[in-house]
Amino acid sequence: MTRLLETIQSPANPKVRSWVRLHVGRRRREAGQFLIDGDYELEQAVAGGVKIEEILFDEGIGDGLLDKWMELGEVNDLPLRPVSPHVLQKISVRDRPDGIIGLARSDSRKLILPAKCRGPILVTNRLEKPGNLGALIRTAYAVGAEGVVLCDPAVDFENPQVIRASRGLVFRLPGWVATPAEAWEQFREKEMTVVAADKGGEGNLWEAQWSSPPVIVLGEEHAGLPPEWDLPEVQRVSIPMEAGIDSLNVSVSGALLLYEWKRRNHG
Repeated sequence: MTRLLETIQSPANPKVRSWVRLHVGRRRREAGQFLIDGDYELEQAVAGGVKIEEILFDEGIGDGLLDKWMELGEVNDLPLRPVSPHVLQKISVRDRPDGIIGLARSDSRKLILPAKCRGPILVTNRLEKPGNLGALIRTAYAVGAEGVVLCDPAVDFENPQVIRASRGLVFRLPGWVATPAEAWEQFREKEMTVVAADKGGEGNLWEAQWSSPPVIVLGEEHAGLPPEWDLPEVQRVSIPMEAGIDSLNVSVSGALLLYEWKRRNHG
């Protein structure tokens, strides 16, 4: 039988205040917890094996959605807690929450690459915008990437906007955090081809030589790649563009490189 926790009616409840603090990245890291806002995203998290501590649901949600989560709660041993609509609205980051929010436990993001990589590794360096990271995760999952590495990031995987922009796929694709030096140590050890998007690259993405599942490196939205990636092993490639434009959105650039790899390897 699904465990039902005590109902919370007041937005001033200390638990509610602690959950609201999880909207801030520093608070998430301190608590080791984060929120998953939305039925679809939470379902992806459960399927991806995320450690769910409890599920908060609006006591006024429809029977169909409640029955679904009562069943999932029983199958996966997840406790459910009814809350008032005012409480749920305060906790949610959405203007119109759908009535379901999960409280989850953060997992280690230390970079440990698998013994054999079958798909590309996507690396973002100093990425700032959560919408861009979410879109990149969604595309990386679609092409069969092995995972995503955040180097010196200004945004985290558990950011609510990342979760939403990735359609919950952030929970289905491995994600790691590392410094460029830590990442390089593992890429060199595995002798992986490293390709970086660079508007000043000598060749373009159609000419790049990818002899193995590559590491695809993207710089931050405005400044591009930092000096840490200015190494002879890095194959810098540009994306052909008409005159009058010097860059694309980082999520678009990443999608072009990822799908060029997929085109070559899977027709």
